Amino acid sequence: RGWTYEKSCPELLEDFTEPGFAGDWFRKLPPKEDPTFRWIYIGPGGSRTPLHVDPCLTHAWLAQIRGHKRFVLYPPSDLKYLVHPSGGAPVDPRKPDLERYPLFPAARPIEVLLAPGDLLLVPAGWAHLVECVSDSISLTHNFLA
Repeated sequence: RGWTYEKSCPELLEDFTEPGFAGDWFRKLPPKEDPTFRWIYIGPGGSRTPLHVDPCLTHAWLAQIRGHKRFVLYPPSDLKYLVHPSGGAPVDPRKPDLERYPLFPAARPIEVLLAPGDLLLVPAGWAHLVECVSDSISLTHNFLA
């Protein structure tokens, strides 16, 4: 899990400006109700986050600070190809079990390789997995717009 730096090191907020498109309705909540969907991720090469959809219908931006990170994204229309009808964990796109997920080959992934200085927007409802290609530091913020 990432480090929610705002509470333990709020001075880091002075080191960057959020992208202009990322106005966050969560900020209209009383501070104690803010879900704090803002993290710094530090991970070694080879670490990964499995396929998931971000919580609460949030969008997310991610700024790559150091190293390289690969995102594999799937549009919301492909969700039916990524889950089993009876539920449970979604498919692992890197090693798909086609007996359990026979519709997976119909999914249309979009692969993005981020380098330092790159910024990625993940729209609400898009499934994605993330892999650190090399030792990596990223700043991310899930927001409600």
